[in-house]
Amino acid sequence: MRSTHEPGAPGPTSAGASTAGLTPLRRCATVLGMLVAVLVSLLLVVVLSFATTPIPGALLIRSSFNAGGVQGNEALGAYAPADVRRDADLAYTSSGRADERLDVYRRADATEPASTIIWVHGGGWVGGDKSQGENYSRILAASGATVVQINYTLSPEARFPTAVQQLDAATSYLLDHADDLGIAADRLFYAGDSAGSQVVATYLAALESPDEASLLGLQPQVQPKQVRGAVLFCGAYDVGAVQATGPFASFLNTVMWAYSGVRDWQSAEMLRQGSPIDAVTADFPPTFVSAGNGDPLESQSRAFAAHLQQLGVPVVTQFYDTDHEPPLPHEYQVLFSQYPEAIAATRAAVAFVGAHGGGDVDVDRVPVLAAAR
Repeated sequence: MRSTHEPGAPGPTSAGASTAGLTPLRRCATVLGMLVAVLVSLLLVVVLSFATTPIPGALLIRSSFNAGGVQGNEALGAYAPADVRRDADLAYTSSGRADERLDVYRRADATEPASTIIWVHGGGWVGGDKSQGENYSRILAASGATVVQINYTLSPEARFPTAVQQLDAATSYLLDHADDLGIAADRLFYAGDSAGSQVVATYLAALESPDEASLLGLQPQVQPKQVRGAVLFCGAYDVGAVQATGPFASFLNTVMWAYSGVRDWQSAEMLRQGSPIDAVTADFPPTFVSAGNGDPLESQSRAFAAHLQQLGVPVVTQFYDTDHEPPLPHEYQVLFSQYPEAIAATRAAVAFVGAHGGGDVDVDRVPVLAAAR
């Protein structure tokens, strides 16, 4: 077929034709320049995404936390008694979502409702899962307590105070099914670690104040007199006062942006609503508070415990001297294989529940805790 291209007229072009007349060296340089431009464009997209939304950073933190949580749970398997049964994935709302389910742990020989520990997991509000607390819950339940691990919607998929509202919904479910699940409705203990401690303390403070409960969108079925105590590990209770430098500052800015929904989170309204140190009263339940001396949030636990004591709330603490060796990290209480202090702190927490419950919780029924006497 004859070409219809006229002499002198511009011919067709293509990506290949644009470099056809170049020397091999110049052609390589041109292709390399194109690749660099593409990579720079992709880098700009990544940088802009981290600068305009907390989602990428929060998901990276979630992945890291979840990997650590799974490993930590596996390590605790060596200490978890076998004579504990689990009712898993009970839906505490009608949503059908996995983040609105809970697990209940009881001794296999339990026949009566028992003092109940309702545990809210940590993970910087952006990570964690109830399943990562399985073996720790088995250790606690071996004492005779009923132990509940709840899931809640993580940030940035949900913002404050969604997790607090879900704790309220889970509580209502537990009260409605108390007899079936071995829940002693008049002997409830709320417990949490890290972010979970903030959720728990915020919820318990709201139970004492109808105005605060309304502000948080709560309709509590539980009455304050049913709550016998709180167990709080490594939490944040005065969020605006958290001091952060270095890598921790980047972490804190990401998770607080995700949790509050506001990039400039230090001016967010949730700082007051989500800082239970500003809301607690003398009616706050007896509380066990602990954190390691190597925990960047340790000062938060010390300040919260001191504030409760000033209000006249019965408080039991497990703290360590600044120069304690080795330094005990954030969430030290689950690191049984690394720190004897983790076992001792867990023993103290269970003993606290036993002292404020109905006499049905005995720390010496748990082999690993009995050995820490």
